[in-house]
Amino acid sequence: MELSEEKNKIRVLWLCNLMPSFVGDAIGKPATNKEGWIAGMYCEVKNHNDITLAIAYPDREVYSGSTGDYFYYAFREDGNRPEDYESELKRGINDICESFKPDVIHCFGTEYAHTRALLENEKYAGKALIHLQGIMEVCFEKYYTDLPEKVINHNTFRDIIKKDGIRQQKEKFGIRAKHEAVTISNAKNICGRTEFDREYTKKKNPSAVYYRLNETLRDTFYEGDCWTPPKSTRHRIFVSQGNYPLKGLHTVLEAVGMLKDKYPDISLYVAGDDIVRDNSLKNKIREPEYGRYLKKLIKKYGLEDIVYFLGQKNASEMKEQMMQCNVFVLPSFVENSPNSLGEAMMLGVPSVCTDTCGIPSLADDKIEVLMYEPGDAAGLCKRITDIFEDDSLCISLSEKAVKRANETHDRLQNYKDALKIYRQIAT
Repeated sequence: MELSEEKNKIRVLWLCNLMPSFVGDAIGKPATNKEGWIAGMYCEVKNHNDITLAIAYPDREVYSGSTGDYFYYAFREDGNRPEDYESELKRGINDICESFKPDVIHCFGTEYAHTRALLENEKYAGKALIHLQGIMEVCFEKYYTDLPEKVINHNTFRDIIKKDGIRQQKEKFGIRAKHEAVTISNAKNICGRTEFDREYTKKKNPSAVYYRLNETLRDTFYEGDCWTPPKSTRHRIFVSQGNYPLKGLHTVLEAVGMLKDKYPDISLYVAGDDIVRDNSLKNKIREPEYGRYLKKLIKKYGLEDIVYFLGQKNASEMKEQMMQCNVFVLPSFVENSPNSLGEAMMLGVPSVCTDTCGIPSLADDKIEVLMYEPGDAAGLCKRITDIFEDDSLCISLSEKAVKRANETHDRLQNYKDALKIYRQIAT
């Protein structure tokens, strides 16, 4: 494998939780549209000539290669149980480092075993920059929030076979929180972007160097016109994902149930993994308990003809959904720096979100967005009504959100900040 080498270029290895979508496209393998900030950051790296880049990610088999723009390395890790910590994983991460010989290793996320394996490698741990995403300890603590006890305790056939019921899902977050604790306590360099993650770092590892590094969005969200009321579909709500309890989709269903009599044309569109699909025997067998609970809520509130589950969408399709909606809702119980909110703000889509964790560092309530307390369906109902009833409020929120998002997600500035951090660690 060869890439053009130039003097003073920094060799940077990105250690990712998932195969980035642009890697999958380049090498002809299926990949996820999740973790779009990695794709956004890659576009800026590609546009400059300061970094020799390698990207490592888990897959079912070990392989490596080069696209001409970057090296790629796959290491073996059980995708169904990425919290497992095995000696083979430690060897795999070490082999990648020995092959690429990075100056800096940028680890996206703290919760999986591969990041812990790197931090326990004496030769390469000092080169690591730990990129805080979600905070697993808080996810673990709040995982059951607002769910009825009978839902927490019930398992579908799929849950039993995969050992992945709601209680077991929380247990997995607990294991990941333990990996996270080891990772953060061992880290010398940590980057984040919110007051929430900065305080968490200070509490868990006061000796670590904390760098502020904002995230860059996917290219399409910087292009074209912004949202305006005439382009939206009146009373249309969009949620970017809702496939597990922490994402709070059950709160949205309750709120829509409160609104449907007042707004007969109301509709809710949900992107991401479709866990309520039951149009075949296979899908019924694969139904998780949380999906079963969502279907019960849909029936309870009479939303069968109102809620549309869209499945996975790429960046352009997500943008299209946002531009068509009247309001974007982020109902999560736990979020640090959700890029879905950043994308909505960059487009100027009026947004309602929970006042939780890192979100107040990204937007101000009643200025760029409207906020409500996590799990408060009546509060969410009120905020959505405010959007539906007041176009001047929508325009004000939209204009201010675009301005704030362009500051937070400034592509060139974020690239310069990352490069400065890389150089500091490399020297």
